[in-house]
Amino acid sequence: MSDELIQVRDHLARHDQRLDELESRVGTEAGLRAMMDHDLAVLNKKLDANTSLIEALRITQGDHTRMLTRMETDVAGLKSDVAGLKADVGDLKADVGGLKAAAAKTTVALQIIVEKLDELLAR
Repeated sequence: MSDELIQVRDHLARHDQRLDELESRVGTEAGLRAMMDHDLAVLNKKLDANTSLIEALRITQGDHTRMLTRMETDVAGLKSDVAGLKADVGDLKADVGGLKAAAAKTTVALQIIVEKLDELLAR
């Protein structure tokens, strides 16, 4: 064989070897890209789940805030009602004290009347 043919054959052999290496590398990289795509899909799924969870928490927190606001308003109203009841109880205590004093005076007056009637009947 001529030197030229040997050189061409060697050249083709080197190119075939490089082509095999490149095909192998392309196959490996395609596998890696497929794994990356899979990993990315898994991450997107997790991200979607977390986004849904955060949205649910936002809604729940808003509901709880509204409930707490209503409760605070109710508590303020109850405090006002309790203050009014305390004032009414104070007034009732004063009235009962006045009634007790009047009852005591009435008892004394009735005792005097009974004594006077006993004196009149004894004559």
